[in-house]
Parts: sequence; C-alpha cells; structure tokens
Amino acid sequence: MKKLGSKRTIILILLAIVIIVEAIAFGLSSAKNVKEISLKVTDSQELLAFELDTIKAIDGGSSGYYVILPEIVNGKYIKKYIVGEHSIYEEEEEENGTVEKLPGNKIYLTQTELTNEVVELTVVYDTTEINNQLLYKQCLTMGIGGDSDLIIKGYLPPDAEINPLVIDGTRMGIIIQEISEQFDQSAVIYELFDLEIISDEQPYTLQSMLEISITNIAQANEIIVAFIIEENNEITIDAEIPTVIQNQDIIFETEELNTFALLTVDMGALSVPVLQSLGIMPLGIAINDPGGIPWDGTPATSIKYGAGTSTFPYLIRNGNELAFLAQRINANDANYQDKYYQLANDINLNNMAWTPIGTFATPFRGFFDGAGYTISNLRVNITAYPGNNANAAFGLFGSIGGVDSIRTTIKNLEINSSSIAITPTGNFSTGTATWSIGSITRSNV
Repeated sequence: MKKLGSKRTIILILLAIVIIVEAIAFGLSSAKNVKEISLKVTDSQELLAFELDTIKAIDGGSSGYYVILPEIVNGKYIKKYIVGEHSIYEEEEEENGTVEKLPGNKIYLTQTELTNEVVELTVVYDTTEINNQLLYKQCLTMGIGGDSDLIIKGYLPPDAEINPLVIDGTRMGIIIQEISEQFDQSAVIYELFDLEIISDEQPYTLQSMLEISITNIAQANEIIVAFIIEENNEITIDAEIPTVIQNQDIIFETEELNTFALLTVDMGALSVPVLQSLGIMPLGIAINDPGGIPWDGTPATSIKYGAGTSTFPYLIRNGNELAFLAQRINANDANYQDKYYQLANDINLNNMAWTPIGTFATPFRGFFDGAGYTISNLRVNITAYPGNNANAAFGLFGSIGGVDSIRTTIKNLEINSSSIAITPTGNFSTGTATWSIGSITRSNV
C-alpha cells in the first residue's frame, strides 16, 4: 500500500510539472502572438496631414499577422479605409488594385510591413459640411481626475480642442448659492465644469449637437446634470437635461457648451413645485388637480425621471408610469426590483381595469413612498376563481416582499374611490369554498 501511495505521489508531481511547463509555454506563446506596430493614415482628400497611431498586430498562424482596422485614429472617426496589396480577412489571396474596407474589418500584413512594424493606409474620414465649413466627426478626451474622463463626440473643425476655463471664487460662490436655493438646500456639487471648444486658437461656436460623456463616476445613478445659464447678470439652473447612464458613465447631448454641474440631490426632500420649477417635472402636469390626469389604460414605455436610488427615486407622475411599474415587476425585471419609487402627483386610474403590482411568483420588492398623494378610481375585477387550494392576490399591490428581498416599505399613500369586485363562477368538488378579500380599514396605507 505504501509503495502504491508513493507511485501515485510521483505521478501527481510529474503531472504538476507538465502543467506548469505548458502554462509557461502558453504564456510565452501568447506574448509572441501580439505585437504593437505603427499605423500611418493618409487623408484621401489630401486636406489633412498624415496621422500616426499605434495598433496591435495579431499572429493568425499560418496566414500571418493581421490587424483590426480601428474606428478612431487620433480622435478622428474613419468612415472607410482604402486598402491595396493585402490579403483580406482570413484568405491569403493577393488582390490587385485597391478595395474599400470598413472599421472593424481585418487585413493581413505584408512581410515588409511586419519587418518595418508600420502599416500605411489611405482613409476617408467621417465628415459633414455645415455653413460651408467641413467638419470632422471627432472624439475629444480630457482627464478630470482619477480614472474619470470627460469625452466630447461630434462634428468639429479638425484642430478642435477642449479648453477648460477657470471659475473665479466670486462666480463660484454665486453658483453654489443659486444651486442651494433652487434645490432647497438639498443639492451638493459633485463636479463643476466650464468648457469651450477652441479652433485656430479662438473660441469656436458649435454648429451641431455634441455628445458629452463623463466616465467612471461611482455615484452615476444618483447624479443629475444641471446647466448653469447666465443671462443679464442672472443665474438660472436648468436640470431638465435628459441623460443616459451606462455602467458608471453619464451621457447627455447639448448644442452649446454652457457651464454645467454634476449634482447629488436628495430628491425625496424636494416638493413637487420645486421639482417643477427646476424643470425636473414637466410643466404640463396637473399638479393642483386632485384627480390628476385620468389614466387611459395603457402603460408607459419607461419612468421618465429618477434613477431608483434613495436620493433620486423613480418619480411616478401618472397612471401610465404606474402601470409600467406593474408590468416590469410582474415580468420579474431585475432593473426595477429593490428600487425606490415616489409619487409625484395624484393619480386617477379612471376605473380602467387594473393589473396589480406584484404576483406571488414575482412580488414587489423595494420602497414606495406615496408622498401624501392619492390614487383614486382603482378598479380590480375578479371574474374567475384561481382553483382549489390556490391563492390569488388583488389590489393596487398584489404581493410584496420575499425571502430574498431587502425590506419592503409602502408608505404615505392614500387610496380613494376604489373597488375590488368578484364574480365567483364554477363548481367546487369539496362542497365548501372560502373567498377572502382584504379590505382597507384605514385610508392611509
């Protein structure tokens, strides 16, 4: 037995050595599979000087080394490449003349290019003409500290650059005071930017829409973008800036580069009139109408305002957005579970057929604050018994909580002029049937 154990030990050691050797060999092989080479691109219109960049050449085995044609070279977008005397894609066939290839396509390198470690290509830039000026689609980047960058994308002059301006102490104080007053002391400036684009060493007036991204912001879901507008020595705050959150990036569009701020705001502390005055709530909502806007029975396609966090809850303004919430919860959409919601208006469900928020299979989990508003004319019709020994849940909320949920809270909500009607039908084999319908004993839930 001891000899057998020793043999097994030796075998295991040998296997371990083989694995280590193969791992080292694989590492060395992988290191040799990719090399950096220079990319030199020449403007097909001969309007710009050549550009130099660095790209990776990948070993494709017997076919040789290849490169993936990049979409952006030194900040300028490439519409297409004009390629000659290269093997295209995986084939090694030489093609006479030139062919047009798109960014993302693959070309194999010639032996000369591989030896000199440089590939030269002609490109057609992505351009547009506005007001008789040829503009190039560009991606300008400016570091703003840590791993975060500010990125501007759009059609600009070829020599365009981002120029950060200095905000003096007096102006900074006025901006901080105005933000504090307009947000009821509930906003904190996360970042403040004052930027311009310069071209030919002069400030440039934008000719088209720009996309602005601020990357790697840890609190991206809790931040809103606000433009600081200065006219006639007065400062106003425009917080109605549609934004998109992608991972930890904040993205929005603008036609002019005003001073703008990233704000962390305790939205739950703000009254609806304040939200309305800031542009966070649409001015057309019947804020003072006790019944709100009657629901038409259809769900919205999204909840327009909010991020579902404690400081920036989803703001539900009407029956359409409330129905959208029911739709997403009942579909078990993880993007809407364990989130924060707040009513921003009285909601009149208009006696339209209501589908409860949450089922036994997919209960509502999260925090729902009615903020003192009223949901009226809720109507739930039960026309069929769910079956023997089965349960069914009906109401504004069908089912809440769950074993894998954080604490679920529904508060500050009033429900008026609402009904749950049941029409029992069918035969019951047990001879005894029990119907149980919960009732609201207090107007405030």
